[in-house]
Amino acid sequence: MRAGIEGWKGVGAAVGLPLFTHYLAEALISEGECQEAFDLMEPFFAELERSGEHFQDAVVRYTMGDAVLAGPNSDRDRAEEYYRDAIKIAQTQDAKTWEIRSVSRLAALLNERGKSADAADMLASVCGWFSEQTASSDVLSARALLRELKS
Repeated sequence: MRAGIEGWKGVGAAVGLPLFTHYLAEALISEGECQEAFDLMEPFFAELERSGEHFQDAVVRYTMGDAVLAGPNSDRDRAEEYYRDAIKIAQTQDAKTWEIRSVSRLAALLNERGKSADAADMLASVCGWFSEQTASSDVLSARALLRELKS
């Protein structure tokens, strides 16, 4: 994955780079390399401004939230800020996939903090956009979390 990203950079390509890097960061987080994932994503704040590729803003922010939450020095407040920023951006862009991912992450965090009613309300509003036939993994996961929050 790293070689592909470096090759992409090597030819001067910028489009899609934040998303590709997000996938690498997710893999690093799953391996417990949270600081490395955060450090990988952090430069994209400036890069997104430079490139004008703002449709990736929410992804960068929720991935950074994941990294600070999952790290050895888990920072729930900071993760919540990243998730809320990602939600605002996704709403502004009408990016429903990024929004449901961000809201699901925030809802899980709020639930951990004893705010399951707030989490359920937030999640119910985004799950309501999708028909019952929608079977994407994001929607199915959000619905499962919503059922858990309501039980």
